[in-house]
Amino acid sequence: MFPLRLNHRQRKNRDELRTEPNVADKLTRGEALSNLEQAELEHWHARLDRVEGAVLARAVASLKLAVVEAQMALATAQLQSVTQRIQTLSAENAVV
Repeated sequence: MFPLRLNHRQRKNRDELRTEPNVADKLTRGEALSNLEQAELEHWHARLDRVEGAVLARAVASLKLAVVEAQMALATAQLQSVTQRIQTLSAENAVV
């Protein structure tokens, strides 16, 4: 789709969020989590949701911009076509 340019802070957040904390591994093995570990995992998931939401919002904004740019290009082409047709008709009328 559209490549997203990430600044230094966004790249750092992305890299930190790539790997789940060890508590997630513990949970997937069926081990019980302490209250602290559960809170840590919930915090990690909430942070991941925020970062993903920001990335998706940026992608949607880029897509909307691309749509508007395409609409403007189409409108410009239509205006050029109408202008050319008017100029042609004006030249033909001048001859008559």
